[in-house]
Amino acid sequence: MKKKIAILVVISALILLLASTTWGSYAQPGSAGDPVVTRSYVDYQINQLRELIMGTNGGTISSDNVSQDVRYIPVQAFDGDVIVGHEGTEIILRSGTASVVVPGENGITNATTGRELLNDAVIERDNLIIIPRQDGRGVRITSEEAWFLIRGGHDIN
Repeated sequence: MKKKIAILVVISALILLLASTTWGSYAQPGSAGDPVVTRSYVDYQINQLRELIMGTNGGTISSDNVSQDVRYIPVQAFDGDVIVGHEGTEIILRSGTASVVVPGENGITNATTGRELLNDAVIERDNLIIIPRQDGRGVRITSEEAWFLIRGGHDIN
């Protein structure tokens, strides 16, 4: 009886092995199921990605409809100036003091704390502020001078 079970297990294992080998061989090398690429192609794609990330193409990602600066740039502003961000602009206060400028009811996002900041709220240093729309939202400088790191479009009024 044990011998019959052992033979049955071996035969079942052989059938499973044969079936998995047969099913796995359906994809032809170089086809969509089993693509073959050269090392030079992979190296080229990695270098393109590296240039895009590192900014060796001027720090700009471009497509047909979108051009966005991928670098943070230092911006100096003075007491009473308002930095109005464009849609998606990221602002980090590095020195000085500033408060939120919101023309409507909705605020701007403090991505560091996960909170919405409403009009006249104090902006904490080194917190990432994101402007959701280009509708006049931004920051007002409340000290003699302030420095920011800004990524994205903005105007200083």
